[in-house]
Amino acid sequence: MFRLCNFRISGLINPGRQVVEELKDADIILLQEMDETGTEAIAKAIGYNYVYYPASIHSRSDKNFGNAILAKWPIHASEKIILPHKSPRNQEIRIAVKAIVTIDGMEIPTYSVHTETYWLGHQKRDAQVDALIESIDTSYPHIIVGGDFNTLTPRSVKELEDSFSEIGMERATESIGSTVKYPALEFTLDHIFTKGMTVIDACKSEEAEASDHRPIWTELMPRDESQP
Repeated sequence: MFRLCNFRISGLINPGRQVVEELKDADIILLQEMDETGTEAIAKAIGYNYVYYPASIHSRSDKNFGNAILAKWPIHASEKIILPHKSPRNQEIRIAVKAIVTIDGMEIPTYSVHTETYWLGHQKRDAQVDALIESIDTSYPHIIVGGDFNTLTPRSVKELEDSFSEIGMERATESIGSTVKYPALEFTLDHIFTKGMTVIDACKSEEAEASDHRPIWTELMPRDESQP
């Protein structure tokens, strides 16, 4: 059994902030809205390997703005996947970061994803998800995809689930409800999808202060897909 956490922190993070307790126990951590300084600071604080790729220069902070994968296990074969269509507001791009995380001999393709907001429009947002789905090598028995998908409506969540279902992946965090910080807003923006995994538990942290999104996490048990 291993533990996975998705955390949308923000590239404006103060590296001196205390690390959220849930992050310390995770085997894999997926981060979005990061710069290289914040990513390195978190990785060093908890002693993890990491891979980071920038997507754009943030229009307000003038810093790199991208995604990362952290793991207490070996990481290799990292890759930046550029999602189609730029933001209509600031012309920034969005990406997914892919890497192979090797856990007890299992090679698990792992993706940290950040798709564009609703400003982009339904059709172009669907194209971003389609590009992500097409990049996933489904020949692997175990796969993890997590991140901020900016799904504002139940319909958009269902459409995202259907897209992943077509390649044999399930939403591991379907039970956690809203992932935004403010109780008055019931938006489930963040998700973790898996292939070949049994979900032991899934939850969200109420403690994090570095983002307006709640960190989400899940405990998983790899299934032996060769067994009937």
